[in-house]
Amino acid sequence: MRCNAAPRVSTRGTTMLLDALFPPCCLGCGVLLRVAACPELCSRCSLATAPLPDALRMVEGTAARYAYDGPLAEALVRFKYGAEAALAGPLGRALTTDPRWHADVDGRPWDIVAAVPMHRWRRLHRGFDHAALMLRHAHREAPIGRARAALLLRTRNDPPQATLPAAQRARNLVGAFAIAGGAGSLVGLRILVVDDVTTTGATLREAVSVLRDAGAHAAGLALLRTLPG
Repeated sequence: MRCNAAPRVSTRGTTMLLDALFPPCCLGCGVLLRVAACPELCSRCSLATAPLPDALRMVEGTAARYAYDGPLAEALVRFKYGAEAALAGPLGRALTTDPRWHADVDGRPWDIVAAVPMHRWRRLHRGFDHAALMLRHAHREAPIGRARAALLLRTRNDPPQATLPAAQRARNLVGAFAIAGGAGSLVGLRILVVDDVTTTGATLREAVSVLRDAGAHAAGLALLRTLPG
């Protein structure tokens, strides 16, 4: 039987109470975890999950922590398409295990962390913005700078990237993002943009490009990377 995950909050006392009432469960098989882990996987499921080596972790300036495979990929599918929104907590916390979450390539902390946005109509259909929800939980686990999930807007309701051939993905995203009104000056600020999955890197590169055009020092981080083959 798969146990239910409970959202965690930042206060230690409340977190301890939630852990007692809703102990953490393996993201893969759902068994209760006797020992705290991040990602929240049992000893068996963790054998199928390891951080990507540096050669695969960083591709064209975009970082990703794990391969899109195994228990984490299955959990992400349940989160995004199975309406298991509670999985945003453990998936967001897993995102914070990547060094890029904590600092840029020069070791400087981020001023702002933002999320790759969904178009408002797609968000209404799904009921939540998965990247923004993951960001919220990641920031509770490891606060860095200011969390501004709505810093970017998606201007067009284009076909999902996953449905397009690789050659079309970059073209599909040209002009697809804008900075939200009232964002203020971003000149000189260090901004990290997060997403759930990267394949060609086109989505994060376009989002980062918009912020760089506004004068920010921006970079991208995804939880999972789809590997070729």
